[in-house]
Formats: sequence, C-alpha cells, structure tokens
Amino acid sequence: MGDILLPQINSDALWGPPVRGKIRSRQVCPACGVKGKYEAKDFGRGRQALLCQCGGHISDRPEIRLFWGGQEYIITHDERGRRLRTLREAELVQGQISAQIQDGRFYPADWMSAKDNGLLWENYLQKYLDSEAQRLLPRGKATLDKKKSCARHLAWFNGRNIKELRTADIQDFAAQPALKSALAPKSRQDLLDELRFILRRAKEREEIQRVPAFPKVAVPKKTIRYATRDQQLKVIEKMSEEHRPVFWFLFIYGVRVAEACALCWDMVDRAKGEVTIGRTFSRRQLQETTKGNSEAPFSIVGPFAEYLEQAVPGVGKAPVFRNSLADRRRNPEGFYTPDYLNGLWKEGVKAAKLEPVKLMNGTRHSFMMQALIDGWSLEEMRGGGRHASYAHIRRYAEANTQVLRPRLEARVRSFKPKK
Repeated sequence: MGDILLPQINSDALWGPPVRGKIRSRQVCPACGVKGKYEAKDFGRGRQALLCQCGGHISDRPEIRLFWGGQEYIITHDERGRRLRTLREAELVQGQISAQIQDGRFYPADWMSAKDNGLLWENYLQKYLDSEAQRLLPRGKATLDKKKSCARHLAWFNGRNIKELRTADIQDFAAQPALKSALAPKSRQDLLDELRFILRRAKEREEIQRVPAFPKVAVPKKTIRYATRDQQLKVIEKMSEEHRPVFWFLFIYGVRVAEACALCWDMVDRAKGEVTIGRTFSRRQLQETTKGNSEAPFSIVGPFAEYLEQAVPGVGKAPVFRNSLADRRRNPEGFYTPDYLNGLWKEGVKAAKLEPVKLMNGTRHSFMMQALIDGWSLEEMRGGGRHASYAHIRRYAEANTQVLRPRLEARVRSFKPKK
C-alpha cells in the first residue's frame, strides 16, 4: 500500500493564535513580605490563581509582561480601563491581545487605566467636545450647547471602549423607555445623528474600523404654517410706524429674524443698490457670520428702498433698524433683538384677530411658500432662501395645497363633457 497522505492542519485555526506575553505579579505578599514570587496554581475544578510560593496569599494584582515592536509593555487593565484582579481576567486579556497582534490591530494605548485610556467612551466624548469647542466658539456657542446636551444622554455608553460599540448597542440605546419619554421624536433623531457623527469622525481618524448601523426614528411631519400677503398686511397695519421697516424687510427678503436684527450699515451699498446678509445674533451676541456661514447680497427694492432714502445713515456696525425703545444699558447700540420682534409680532397677530402663528412662520416660511405659489423654480427658492440643500425646499412643496389647487381644478374641468 502507498503512503497515506494526511491533510495539513493549521494549528492556529484549531487553537487560535499563539499566546503572547507572560502573566506575573510583582505584588508584595502580605504573609511573607516577599515581592513577586507568585506562580499559577491549579486548585481543581477549573479554579486557578497566582499563589505566592509561601502559600499564604493569592495575588489580586496580576499583570501581563509583553514584548512587542521592540518595546516592553506592562498591561494591567482591560480595554474598558478596569484593573485586572484575577488570573482568569489576565488570561482573557492575554488572549485578546494575542488575537489583535495576529490581526495587526494591537494598540497598547487601548489597554490603559480608565483615567488614561483615550478610547474609553467618557474620555473620548470629552476630548471630542473640547475639539468642537475650538472649532465652534465663539460664534457657534448655541451649536456647542446642543452637543453638550446630547452628551448628557450619551453618558449611557460610559465604561465602554469606543471600539466595542456595535449595532446592538446603538439599538439598545435608542430603545430605552426613559429616552423615549424624555425626548420628542425629532430630538431623539438629532441625538442619534450626533452619535453617528462622532463615530464617523472616529472612523475617519482610523480609531475604529467601522460605524455601526443606526435605527431610524419615525419623526412626524409637521404642517408648515405660513401667512398670506393679505394676512401680513393686516398684521403690519396694527403695528407702530416706527417698527414697520424691519418687518417689511422680513416680508420682502425672507431672511432669518436674527439676521435682520444684525443688519448693519457697513453691509448696505447704495451705489450698487445691494444689501448683504452677513451677520446674525446668537445668545444676544452679534456674530460675524450667518447660520449658513455665507454672505448673500440682495437688491434694494420696495419699502426697504423707501426706508433707506429717509433714514439717517449710520457708520460701520451701527444697526440699520434701530429700536429707540431698547434698553440702553444692555443694548447701547439699539439693535432689535429676536425676542423683541417676536413680542411685537405676537401683539400684531392678536390685534389683527388672526390665528396665532410664529414670527418665523409669518416671515421666512411665508416667503418660501409665497415664492412657490408664484411659480419660482426650486433653484430660485434655494437661492432666495439661502438653503444649503433642496431638502427644506421639498418640505414646502409637500405642504402647500394652494400650488396643487389650480392643477386639480384643471383636471376636474377635463372630465366635463363637451357640449
């Protein structure tokens, strides 16, 4: 008979990668006073421990001595930053490290104490917030505050290494009953979007290999409320003459309320007949940029042009729309504030005996809906409203029944029999 050829067996496939490092303890034995004289002892029934040679003490401070990349490393914590306390815990970490070395995924910094481990969730989240503060402040304080608010909920992941997070963890986080009772659907979706942004950033920085899948939150679509031109006229007629110019500006250009408040004379070019939107108010502070971080020039037309003809020009950052009733101690320049305009608008709506509608809806949203009714293209609406994408524009189109009405009436007429 010929020789029997046995298949070659990969020992690593059966037994896993070769174990790297040596488990030891340098603890001083309280029984004999000798340091580091511990050996693995089998106590039967699968129970093992590092026992001092004197037999009087079992070590509760094991460590792994590892040579890797030409350096010596002493591993005393797991990936969650927890101190190794038993021989079994040390063996599990030793196996995990050996597998990571085999796959080229071993980073000694992952196996540090909770205080020093930068990939432990609470440490990573704080470092992320610190970097966002540098990026956003001072103009983006409101955005940073929102991120900090999200961070309070994301503390649910404390104690976890960012590399450990899986789709199941994200699903469990999103499904918390307490989270559903505390936050509205839109707020929960914003929270998950922030978490996704953090993990995508970590992947770009090559700190994690993949971003887990995220569940979707069913966010009810709200009806976009707006005012017609007739309703806007009824409201402005109930206002004092002094306050009308800023509202005319909001009606005509559809800018954000805070942007109209922040309009200064250095942004008005009478020679070119243009006004530029380039600032906003955030937390009662004048900011040198808008929400979209861009400047937008508009032609000076209509009631705004008439106002400029009779207004006394200011210099530099003096407000174009000056509120003579502003508190000069807190607001010496006399800027209108969004809160002040909201109060005037609310009183005007009430005096006009109209259904309550917020100022943003009665101006910016109304600008977009009226433009849609007038037949503006989506590109014109995006430019006029200074939206970064078409997503918001589609919301107006979906909500506007007046645009569809003439189409439906024409369709009905087409069914009428010809005489």
